[in-house]
Amino acid sequence: MLKRCVIDKRCRIPPGMVIGEDPVEDRKRFFVSPKGVTLVTAEMLGQGANHL
Repeated sequence: MLKRCVIDKRCRIPPGMVIGEDPVEDRKRFFVSPKGVTLVTAEMLGQGANHL
């Protein structure tokens, strides 16, 4: 489930991954803005900068 997030175009979101539901957990893996929007990049998912 994805909620209140911005996902980089090169990301592959694994099935069942939850982003945007729990800001405390999201902050452990991603960047969460002061207004609660979660930013996700391929690097944050361990997919590297060259992942296509």
